[in-house]
Amino acid sequence: MDVSKYERLDHNKFDPDKVDYRIKKMVEDVVRSYGANWQKKDDWVESVFQAWLRAFHDVDPRALQQALYNFLLTRTDKFIPNLAVFRAEVFKYLQRDGQLKRGELKSCGKCFVRGLREVAIHFEIAPERFFFNKGQPFVHVFTVNCDCEAGGSRPGDRLSTFVARIQEEVDTTHNIRYFFVNHEGFYDDGKPRKRLKMQDRILAEDYAMVKAVKNPNNPWKKISDAL
Repeated sequence: MDVSKYERLDHNKFDPDKVDYRIKKMVEDVVRSYGANWQKKDDWVESVFQAWLRAFHDVDPRALQQALYNFLLTRTDKFIPNLAVFRAEVFKYLQRDGQLKRGELKSCGKCFVRGLREVAIHFEIAPERFFFNKGQPFVHVFTVNCDCEAGGSRPGDRLSTFVARIQEEVDTTHNIRYFFVNHEGFYDDGKPRKRLKMQDRILAEDYAMVKAVKNPNNPWKKISDAL
């Protein structure tokens, strides 16, 4: 399968050794309190600590602890919510508290809308949930949270998690031709490119027909133009 059209992400560099030990202790305390609410033990804390430290090493400790308190008071989930869900709640608290405006969330410049990346999956046969296209090739176009700070403030999985899941599906089901993710760059006319190109968003068969119609030497185009 050709999956080379996915642009590998350049993740922001993060060095946990440069984080103040007091911040590390605060984040660890938050992780333990969070996990204890769903009966998680030390091995779970150890397994997620680095991800939580990366997510919250630059957040005001008091704001983080207050956001945790508010979160645990209002959640009734049977299963523990993932980091992205809690991180979104932290940013909401910072916004309500006046410590953060939405526009201050750092975007990587690859989002076509702040915090979102556009994705297109080309299926050999449409999955069952797309019953109107049952048994036919199908392109599903939608958005995924970016790996940047703005994307991390939204609930749900991030792009890197999504790509890993889709890559596994590519390798195991063989029902995905390829997939595309919007990325920074420029069109031939020099305008910034944020969204996927047309050929990324539609089936290859349909795009071939579009190109044929646009071809000035196409006899059918000459006939239709004469009508």
